[in-house]
Formats: sequence, C-alpha cells, structure tokens
Amino acid sequence: MNPFCIRGRSSYRFRMTLILLMFLSYYASAAVPEVALETDPVTISCATQEAETMTAFGAAVSATSISGAGIYLYQAAFNPTIGSGSLKKFRLGFDGADGPIRKASIADWDAADILTGMSSPAQPAAEMRRIYTAGLAADQTLRTIPFLWSELSVAQKIMLHTSEGTDDQLGEKRLDYLRGGRRYELGQAEGIFRTRDRLLGSIVHGVPVFVGPPDAAVRGHDYQTFYDVEKTRRAVVYAGAADGMLHAFAADTGEELFAYIPQALFHRLAQLTAVDYVYRPYVDGALAVAEARLGQQWRSVLVAGMGGGAQGVFALDVTRPEQFGHGLGMLWEFTDADDPDIGYVAGAPLIAKFKVGVSKGVAIYRYFAVVASGLNNYRDDGAGKFSTQASGALFLLALDKAGSDKWMAGINYFKFPVPISDRDMAHGLMAPSAIFSADGAVNHVYAGDLQGNLWRFNFSGSAPWANALGSVPRKPLFSASDTQGSRQPITQKAQVVFAADDAYLLLFGTGKFLEGADLDRQHFKNQTFYAILDTLDSKTVLRSQLTERKLTATNAGSNTLEISGSIARYGAPGVAEKGWYIDFPDSHKSGERSIVSAQIVDGKLFFNTYIPAVASCQQASGRSYMLNALTGLSAYANPVPYLTPAGALNPPLLLASMQDQTPGSDASGKRRVKKKLDLFDPAAGNSADAAAEAAQTGQKGRIEYSIRAGRLSWRELVNWLELRASDNKK
Repeated sequence: MNPFCIRGRSSYRFRMTLILLMFLSYYASAAVPEVALETDPVTISCATQEAETMTAFGAAVSATSISGAGIYLYQAAFNPTIGSGSLKKFRLGFDGADGPIRKASIADWDAADILTGMSSPAQPAAEMRRIYTAGLAADQTLRTIPFLWSELSVAQKIMLHTSEGTDDQLGEKRLDYLRGGRRYELGQAEGIFRTRDRLLGSIVHGVPVFVGPPDAAVRGHDYQTFYDVEKTRRAVVYAGAADGMLHAFAADTGEELFAYIPQALFHRLAQLTAVDYVYRPYVDGALAVAEARLGQQWRSVLVAGMGGGAQGVFALDVTRPEQFGHGLGMLWEFTDADDPDIGYVAGAPLIAKFKVGVSKGVAIYRYFAVVASGLNNYRDDGAGKFSTQASGALFLLALDKAGSDKWMAGINYFKFPVPISDRDMAHGLMAPSAIFSADGAVNHVYAGDLQGNLWRFNFSGSAPWANALGSVPRKPLFSASDTQGSRQPITQKAQVVFAADDAYLLLFGTGKFLEGADLDRQHFKNQTFYAILDTLDSKTVLRSQLTERKLTATNAGSNTLEISGSIARYGAPGVAEKGWYIDFPDSHKSGERSIVSAQIVDGKLFFNTYIPAVASCQQASGRSYMLNALTGLSAYANPVPYLTPAGALNPPLLLASMQDQTPGSDASGKRRVKKKLDLFDPAAGNSADAAAEAAQTGQKGRIEYSIRAGRLSWRELVNWLELRASDNKK
C-alpha cells in the first residue's frame, strides 16, 4: 500500500515523519561542494618556465614609515615544481633626495642560502638546528618536544616510517632529511630521497611577518614592566613553508632561531621525501602575533592557521624567540579532532581581549585567538573529524589553556555557528575583524563567507554570549550579490572605520582565488567592492540601500579610470543611505576581483584587485584603487584606479615619509605636517616594465597631503568646535 494514501490522524503523522526522514536522508547523503585546495591557482606555472625560476609572492617591511636611513623589505618567493623557497632581505631607500622608494638590487641575505650552507654566516649542522614539534604526554595531551628521533612517540615514529601506506622502516632517515641532512638525497652514496637545491621549502601563502619589540600601545596590569624587559629583544621574521615548518629567522642576520612542526601535519611529513614529489601546502596559513596576558604573565603569542596543510590552528609563545625551547613553547594546537567544525584556516586569526564576566563590580577579562572555521570543514577526513552538516563557525580559543587540559566547549573555547544559505555552493567562514570597547575588549566581530554573507557577532556582554548572532532566525548583516542575483564570495577581512555616532563602515571586496577553477573564464562573475554601514541594530542592509560609484575610462582605449557618484551623508536626519559600492567594470569578462584585504591610512582607502592573464604564460595584472573610505570617491586629484602590472595578489604596501622637523605654528596656532605616502609594489620591484607602466598611467606611486600635528595653541580655545568645523572643510 502506498503510505501517502493512508487516511486518518495517525497516518498523517506517519506521512510527515516519512517525509522528514526522506528530507534528512537527502541532505545527509548530498555532497556539499568542496574547494579544491590541491589545485592551488597561485602555484600553476607556465609549462615553459625555467626550473630555477622563483616567483615572488608575499613581503613584509621592518616599519611602515621610512626616513633617509631607510628600512628593510623581507621578500618571500617559491618554486613549487622543485619545492624550494626563498626569503631575502633588501634595503629600501629613496632614489635621490626626493625620488621614489627603491629596493636595493642586491639582497643583504637569503635565509634559504644560509640554511643550505651556501652563504655566511652558515647555519648550524642539521643535528644542531632548533626544531620543535608537539608530542603526546602520558595523559594524551600535547607538550613541546625537540624534533629528534629519541623524543618522538611510537605513533609519530610509525607515521615517519610510513610512505604511500607502506611501512618501509625509513623513519629515522626521513627525520634526518627533514632536519636538513643531505646524506640520504639521491646523488649521494646513501641516497634514497628526492634531491633538493635548497632546504627551505616553498613560501606560497604563508606571507612573512616582521615582529620587533612588544606593542607599546597595550595597557594592562604589569604590562609596562613586561615591555621594559622585552623592548630590546631581537627582531624576527616568521614564515610558514611547504617543508612542514613555521620558521623564525633573525631579522638582522637571517639565521634560523627556531622552527616548529605542527603535530597535525605529522602524517604528511613522509611525502616530503618522495622521489616523485608533487607540491602540497603545509604551513601556509596566515599568522598573527600580539601580546596577551596568560594567567598572571604577559607573553607575545603567535597564532597561525595551517592553510591547506591541515584543518586547524596552533599557538606558540614567541616572547623570546632565541629561547623558544626554554619558554612556554607550543601553547596548543586546535584541530578537527578537537572539534569537527574547524576546517582549513586560510584567513589571519585575531588575538584579542574579551570581557568574560564581572566579579564584585570589576570586569574579568580573558585573551582568545579568534579564528574563523575556514574551508571544507565538511570533508570526510576520518571518523569524528567532520560532519556533512557542518556550517561555518567562529571560534574563540583561550590562549591560557593549560597544556594538560583537553579542549572543552564552553570552558576553554567557544563556538558560534552561522547558518548555511545555499547547500549547492561551497561554504566557509573567512578572516575575522573586530571593533573594541573603551576598555580595549572586543565589542563586535565581523566575518564574511564564501556565499557572500557578512556576519556580525556581538560580544558586548559576558561569556558564553548565547545571543552573539542575535535572535533566531539568524540573519547576516549583509549578503553580497550582483545585479543578476548571483552570490559574490567574500574571502578577505573586512576593514572597519568609524562613520558616525554608534555606526561603523565595513569595507571589503568580493571574489575568490582559491582553486584552479577560479581561472576558468567561463565561470567569471561580476564582482564588487562594498562599504556597508552598521548602526548596530538588528536590521539587514540591502544592496538597494547603497549608493553606486561608477567607473568610466578617462579617454577612449585608456586603462585609467575615474570614479563618480553623489556624496554620502551618514547619520544626517532623514538620510537612509547605508553605504556605497563599486562594480568592477566588465568583471564577468575580465575576471577582475578583490581577494586581499584593503588598507586604511588617515581615512584613505587603498586596495588592489586581481585580473587573471588571458593565457597561462602571460603575466596577470590588477588595479590599485585609492579612495576616500567614507565616500568611496577619489581621495586625490589624480585619476583612480589605475592598472598595475604586478603585486595584485597582495595587500597594498604603503610606506609613509614625513618631514624631519615639525613646522612652526601659523597665526591661528595650527601646525601642518606634509606627509608623503608611497605605494610600493615589492613584486614589481624596480623593473623597467614597472617604470614604463607608471609613466604610461601618469602614476608615480606617491601621494602627498598634509595632516595636523602638535597642539592648536597654548591658549584656551572657547570656540574650538567652530575652529574644528572650519578646519575640516579645508
């Protein structure tokens, strides 16, 4: 008998139960689309490329302002074909008295050469390198151990013994190889593993980060004492590489101070020795370094996602990098074995203070790593480590979790899932950003996802923040879609600026560049840059409430565009504007997209877009945009945006130079300092092509403007509001 034909109340309940079971069965078995991380578009090279060719990618600078003495650039590069990487130090200085910033033609050092023993000072022998990992203690919790055969657990040794599913008992030799030993490379008398030209692995997405003294702006009990002790510590450049390690290099000499191998990657280390090596990501997630109070002591903490290497993140104590093994070392790792909703974390984590409660009228604070769940957390990678129903989620991971404690939801970590908008699209929550209260604690967190949703999490109360996403049904602050209704993925961190009383502007672009399919021109979609006004209420912002900015060519056939639109007025009575947007021209044909976060300097917005090359062996391009952050209109007289030949896969690198001496006050008691802002492209360097492009577009990479400095006056200003209003009009 057909169950749908049975009559009566009991039969109705039966039919509804059957329909529900069928519905759940369908969604339990339906495969959610994944992001094919193994087809990384960044590492797809031209078939005719020379084997020795290195591709420059991420870069860091030793300071964001430059004087006549110059600063330093740390440039990473990679060659995925042979698995080698590079990290070079260059001096940056001015070309002439008032010329553009130039990079030195010869590097001070290359960390890869030092590690490999190809330059002086030579790195210590392989057995002397300070390489650490995490090992299981008797209670099954992780602890910091040296990466030495005698220190490894039985399970770790088995993983090093296993290649392509076969136990070949070569684990101890693999460990020697991974530490930098060369005796077992092919070509040597005992050679059995692949040959390397350099010991440093490819640095692809693991953009280097320069870290000097602790942040002088942090405030807290006993922090000044901590700062005074550590302010002269050695500067370090951190970079993750496809050799399975997070490296710490001394910024002055390039020597390796320590390296860390996440325990979560142990099962893949044997692949690095394979003769038929094929590039795979390892430690290539973005990282963050900041100061945090762990219990009763201040420490400098590094938190890094493992990118496409493994699902999860890890945290290290990097207060004194030269003494890593004698400090707190590895603080913890958090993987899909601890919570199946964590995925491949590509976006940079945040390290921040949260108010968790109040005791006798005094606020209680705790420091957390704020991590978005990332990509493919629903991938079947082992029992208990995934869920086909997994949605995106924001995690708060306690930095003070004791090594002997297990991860416990609601105790040492908190999770805030977000709904899935479309199960037929890949989904995943990306990089978080935050706004803070007057006490320095996080007030709200924002994060976008691959389905175009921008989510707001409210942490203004106390733990466990049950209503962080608002009341049910939970809705995003904004959903990005083009004029045809196609969802626009958000893969970057939104920048936040103050717009009006109790209102903030969220600035971000759309577009994806995570898998080989993102290069398929048949699937290009219209992409947009948005500025969304958040008044911290429960209302969703619609695209129809945004003001359009239009881009038009300055001349027929010109690559230079100019921007136009009406002035935005936030907070004015009767004004319903909720922000602005710019649709990239013909992006459904050109593939132009925004995939890296913008930069905000003195209220000015800078961001790059990426335009794929028409053919695989041609150079890609992009555009550099320079706008007023609040209005979305041009911030300067010169046309914007303009075409740039390279560097579009990285955030804008802005270097400020100011007058050596503060000028005197004028008749009204005001001082104005002339500020110069150079937009430097480390990938383009000082090439003739870059210079020719700049000349053709009329862009010299330098912006000049004035800012107020010092006091207005020593006298009392009873009409200071009038003076400020008058000054702001200029």
